[in-house]
Amino acid sequence: MYPNKPKTNARPDQIDSCLVSLRLAPLDETVNHRRHVDLQLNLRQRQILRRMFDAALAEDAQLTSGRFVKTAADTIRYLLEQVAAAELAALEVPESPAAPASKPRQKPGPKPASAKTKAATGAA
Repeated sequence: MYPNKPKTNARPDQIDSCLVSLRLAPLDETVNHRRHVDLQLNLRQRQILRRMFDAALAEDAQLTSGRFVKTAADTIRYLLEQVAAAELAALEVPESPAAPASKPRQKPGPKPASAKTKAATGAA
């Protein structure tokens, strides 16, 4: 069932992070997108969600609204927001290295004193 399963003697509760890879289907604007999802989780799913929730609390994870993750539902929202952020980051086009970088405008400094001013003040 898991052809690339790593060989390890670790128990599931000893694994402290994982990387999940999932292709995203193209966005279909013609269908309604669910606003509410009612879930019933099995024991293993509940344990994993709790571990993710506890980790989000420990890391002071924040939703894009600025609110901290405080519930299991927030944990799921946070995961979805991370996928959305990764999607946006992948779509951003980096600046062309050939294009000259614009220099920030500097405030004009004091003007150099003219010969007339130097003579009037006695400066050398």
